[in-house]
Amino acid sequence: MATKITPEQKSALKEGLKVFVWAGLSAVIPLAIGWMQQDPRWALMIPVVNAVAYALNIVIKNRQA
Repeated sequence: MATKITPEQKSALKEGLKVFVWAGLSAVIPLAIGWMQQDPRWALMIPVVNAVAYALNIVIKNRQA
């Protein structure tokens, strides 16, 4: 028996997918750059990238409201 997905569940799944994709990309890109340049210090950029993206997201949401 198939159940219907409610709009709230659909919205939650979309937000979860966005978080999953962002977390993956924000970790892989600095690691790939560090591997190409043979400099592991690029891995330190992961929290910085996440913090900047979060701050921008909050600012954009506040301007739209």
